[in-house]
Amino acid sequence: MDAPLTARCAVEFHLLGRGSWTKRVCALAWARFWKSFGRASDPSGSRGGVRIAVEPLCRYDTHLINTVDQGVELIQQIEHENVGLLLDTFHMNIEEKSLGDAVKRAGDLLFHLQVCENDRGPPGSGHINWDELALSLSHTNYDGWISLESFTPYFEGFSEMMHSFRPLAKTQDEFARSSLNYLKEKFLTRA
Repeated sequence: MDAPLTARCAVEFHLLGRGSWTKRVCALAWARFWKSFGRASDPSGSRGGVRIAVEPLCRYDTHLINTVDQGVELIQQIEHENVGLLLDTFHMNIEEKSLGDAVKRAGDLLFHLQVCENDRGPPGSGHINWDELALSLSHTNYDGWISLESFTPYFEGFSEMMHSFRPLAKTQDEFARSSLNYLKEKFLTRA
């Protein structure tokens, strides 16, 4: 792929689903990961403005990278400036003791932040400590995007795959509106 073209496009790669994990399966998965990731994270990508963000997922979704510390360790081994972390409050809520401390440990490797509540609901409707998260983002001088991740039971196929069968708000518009208002209150007041 032409690096300048991919720099202008939002290119994502998702691996959904999982099988049973054994030590042998894990070793094979890591070998495949390094082979494919080595090609994708070639330093020439940084010249074209392409950045790759690795998202640690909870243990129920993958066995490769579950925590911020594992992600940081991986990125330090890769040694390419165009590779960083995408942190997701849903997964961090499961795997991290403190979301704020996790953000601090990610530091300048944090490329993107996805947010939702502990049950994937609108921010402010659950038990995530948004004040702690906002303060940590401020301390790390994060100035990147914050995106809202929302699942809906109304999207046939996807809802079954993600086991998202109940509405998390009356409508998706209400989900977005209440989330945006809450996030503005928490994050913009610290700017």
